[in-house]
Amino acid sequence: MNHVALARDVAARLGIPIEDARQMVMYVFCAMFEGFITDGEVDYQGFMRIDVRPVPGRRARHVQTGEIIQISDGIRFRSKAHGKLDEALNPPKPPEEKF
Repeated sequence: MNHVALARDVAARLGIPIEDARQMVMYVFCAMFEGFITDGEVDYQGFMRIDVRPVPGRRARHVQTGEIIQISDGIRFRSKAHGKLDEALNPPKPPEEKF
């Protein structure tokens, strides 16, 4: 789902114009970005937690040449589903029957 489809879905659910829903979606994502910058994480109870953390540079081997290269510092995103989202993504497995 992209931002246009998300805005259309929000507009349909709330009965508001698509442009208003698009602005609401943009405000939500702006607030998430601010949370990443200030707190390093965004945690929506019962839905999902997203962490942002710096990753130090490291040495690695180039896949094609085998040459040792330096990989620069970066940022890593990590997410964990909670509650109903976790249940939807990871449905419980039925118990196995033993014969």
